[in-house]
Amino acid sequence: MEISYTYRNIEYLPSNTFGFKIHISATFQNYKEILDIVKPYLEKKQIAYKFIENEEDIYKVFSVHEIAAECGKFITIYPSQTIILIVLEDLYQLLRYKDGIYILSDRPYKDSNLVFYRFGLLHDSTNVYKDGIPTLVNLNGEEWQDYPKPYFDLPSWIEDIQPPQEENNESYLGSHYDVAEVLHQSGGGNVYHGYDKKFNTSVILKEVRPYILSFYDLEKKELREKEYEISVELQKRNVKQLIRPIEKADEWINSYYIYHYISGESLADFCKEYGINSYSRRHKHKNLKLFKSFLDVVTLLVDTLNYFHENNLILNDIHPDNFVVDENNTVSFIDLENSYFYGDKPFVGITSRISLKKWNNLDGKLSDFRKLGNMILFLLARLTISESSQTEPKILDRLLRAYGIDSNLSDFLIYLLSEDIDQAGVSSWLKSLYARKVDIEEILPEVTLLENSSISFIDRVRKWCPSFSKYESYLQSSDLLMESEDVIFKFLNAEQNLGIGGLSGVIVLLYSRGFHELAIDGVNILLNRLEETEDGLQVPIEGGFFSPYIENGLSGVIQMLYYINPERYRHLILELRKTLYVEFAQYEGYSKGSLGIADTLLLTVNYRNSKKLEQCIKSLMLNSLIYHEERKLSQDELIEVLVHYFKVYSS
Repeated sequence: MEISYTYRNIEYLPSNTFGFKIHISATFQNYKEILDIVKPYLEKKQIAYKFIENEEDIYKVFSVHEIAAECGKFITIYPSQTIILIVLEDLYQLLRYKDGIYILSDRPYKDSNLVFYRFGLLHDSTNVYKDGIPTLVNLNGEEWQDYPKPYFDLPSWIEDIQPPQEENNESYLGSHYDVAEVLHQSGGGNVYHGYDKKFNTSVILKEVRPYILSFYDLEKKELREKEYEISVELQKRNVKQLIRPIEKADEWINSYYIYHYISGESLADFCKEYGINSYSRRHKHKNLKLFKSFLDVVTLLVDTLNYFHENNLILNDIHPDNFVVDENNTVSFIDLENSYFYGDKPFVGITSRISLKKWNNLDGKLSDFRKLGNMILFLLARLTISESSQTEPKILDRLLRAYGIDSNLSDFLIYLLSEDIDQAGVSSWLKSLYARKVDIEEILPEVTLLENSSISFIDRVRKWCPSFSKYESYLQSSDLLMESEDVIFKFLNAEQNLGIGGLSGVIVLLYSRGFHELAIDGVNILLNRLEETEDGLQVPIEGGFFSPYIENGLSGVIQMLYYINPERYRHLILELRKTLYVEFAQYEGYSKGSLGIADTLLLTVNYRNSKKLEQCIKSLMLNSLIYHEERKLSQDELIEVLVHYFKVYSS
């Protein structure tokens, strides 16, 4: 998450590469007061520091939207190591009775609520990075890496600036529960799977940290507390298929809400094998079988929602990750933070890809059914209607027919998204849902094979890689100075996006300008960042996901390698290509969609062709054609890839 900082007194930044630095936290209510106290002190002492000035950025850093290790870092101070204890003590006295977010990566100074410190990188330098991470190496070759950690960490050979903390072994939670794994991490508090020691049963522990925001005017703790109260009331009413409360407890500065564990897998994972991403135009009988299984899931979801509505519960935050399906195909709802009883008003409005903002003003049951319809669209084909687009059911219908399926599911979804909906109507629709085999002939549109029908690859990369602008001033001459190479190498290591929009694009542009050695350095950095998975080598992106696209993923990496040296990287490209053997992508475009994947696969046909490869390319293009036609999009990029396709397969 990009945060803008205001830097002050940087000319006084200490010269050492690694060292101790100070963080000052705050709350969303008192941050202006904290800054008014700290800023004059630092200016008077001529100490280098940075702080977050923009209120929107402050909200992000103080909210569940920030990773746990970075949450609360409002002011960062860089004193010289000789005066750090003096500065810590002065700030401790100035801010002694103020509240702030506890910074997990740091250690508090004495008993302060908002004065913290940690050891880490102070100065960027080429030779401190290893695999893109600042790394400190001592004389014995021991390494310590500085990356976001939700705990205080020092190199083993560095002495802390405070005496060791006394350990408090008394813990109510520790004596009653064992934690087995972290299920979800958040700046607002984690969710753990654990065991009740007394009864040896599985439990869920939902943690909440103080002062962390879920919304501008609402702390995460308020939502956790509300969820617990609703769950207690629903347990009294004997409403099933929901999280069941055990107890709540305060430990240290956090609060914990403990529930009985619901076994199973998330609805998103459960539906993966039934979605269009698992279909193939070559296996239409199998597609129909998978789709009929998906219709059974639709019935389960509708019945589950009807059950909750009969008990006057509005789910509100309907999302695939908030449902669990057990081995008996029972669907349970596991997140009541934004739920409410029918007739009450919701705590907050829900806005997401599945829950449109305008639906917050509707009757709760009507709103739930619309969100359910949107979620079904998403589970089956990664489609969702939005404020600006209502064509998704039509796209779904065409996609299903392309894979050999004739069904009235899209009509049912249109009904769920309509004004005239009630429980009786929904039940009637469920009985009338059908699926049967259909054969249609799909043909790629003919195009004129113009030699210069597209912009050059380099021009396209320049357009997609805005981060290259920061390299320009260091590339003014062919004879780079050592300092310039150091800065460029630092930039290469710091690139988070590995696709053409980031590191791959920079490598291409460096190579095109004649800086071949720097480009190869970039390639080596990038290859060390690829991750081995069950599906092969992949490109990681934010959130623990992987991307196949050109802009930020594997297709961009392949196109970069092909540009640099198609023969040198031949075997690597063929290995990476295996991961791109897909017939369906969530988006239809070039930089981030099926067209870019198809065009990338076309580059590799001259290495080794197969029926499977051509089928993937053709299917990606046919799906993109459906999206372009139904959404009335410009077909310029589609035509470019079609030209490439016919050139390759007509030669």
